[in-house]
Amino acid sequence: MPNVNILLNIYHKYISDKPVSTLTPREIETSILIAEGMTNKEIAKKLYLSEKTVKHYITNIFAKLKVSTRTQAAVFILKHDITNLCKELED
Repeated sequence: MPNVNILLNIYHKYISDKPVSTLTPREIETSILIAEGMTNKEIAKKLYLSEKTVKHYITNIFAKLKVSTRTQAAVFILKHDITNLCKELED
């Protein structure tokens, strides 16, 4: 998972003019993990958060991306290639 600086680089270089630009770095991390198929419990464990915090992030993600399901959020993240951008910037 990329660190905050990598996520901010993604924001500034690639997505600042797209809807995903309203997401915080932590929401981007969470949305990527949703796109990878992780459950709230798995996301919480990986990011060292409570499940309640993860649920809060997911609620915010849905509102900001104007989606209503995890599947729609995952499709949005994959469609905008956010996961691959993170991997490229980590290398």
